[in-house]
Amino acid sequence: MASHAEKRRKKQHARAIKSMAGFDLAPVPRRQEQTREGGRFVKTQEDPRNAALNVRCIRFGLTPNRSNRHKVSGPHMACDIGFVMEACCGDREVSRLWDTWQGWGAAERAYRLRYLGQAETPASSAIAMLPEPMQTDEGHTIDTRSPDERDRDAVNNWMRWRGSLGFLSSHEQSLLQAARREVGPTLWDAGPTSHGREVLNALRRLADIAEKR
Repeated sequence: MASHAEKRRKKQHARAIKSMAGFDLAPVPRRQEQTREGGRFVKTQEDPRNAALNVRCIRFGLTPNRSNRHKVSGPHMACDIGFVMEACCGDREVSRLWDTWQGWGAAERAYRLRYLGQAETPASSAIAMLPEPMQTDEGHTIDTRSPDERDRDAVNNWMRWRGSLGFLSSHEQSLLQAARREVGPTLWDAGPTSHGREVLNALRRLADIAEKR
């Protein structure tokens, strides 16, 4: 037989159920697991590149938004000469000049590192944040050359670019070399500077010569 206290608890429970009738409880949102980017938690909708792209937008005089971030996302927009290209050239010429700039720069770096055994700029104590390695099948891109062959190719490629540079005036060569080392007058200051336009014209000449050789 139920005790008096038990009967009272049942009545209180029945009244509570009755008072809740007609009220729908809001569904409890499911907690989503946070993702990691570079060892830290990031919001699912956050693109970690946006901060850098926003800086590019501001430097280029654009409002940071999705459309403008796309406009400045090209690899050439990571340096001042690329800003000058973007401001003064169409897409096709930007691609052509950037290929020249990258090809020449890579030849200079490879020659100095492989043949001279030294970098062109002083070593820094900064620790670079490298992306986590990804396991991919790179069998079709493996470099099978011997160290001697790589050294020889680095020298030959460097000499080809040096030959192209030899057709430029000494002033044009100085402009390009200073810009490549990121020394000398500013190329971009809220727009292409007069020096930046000079470097761009010298790069156009180098691209014309390299394509003909």
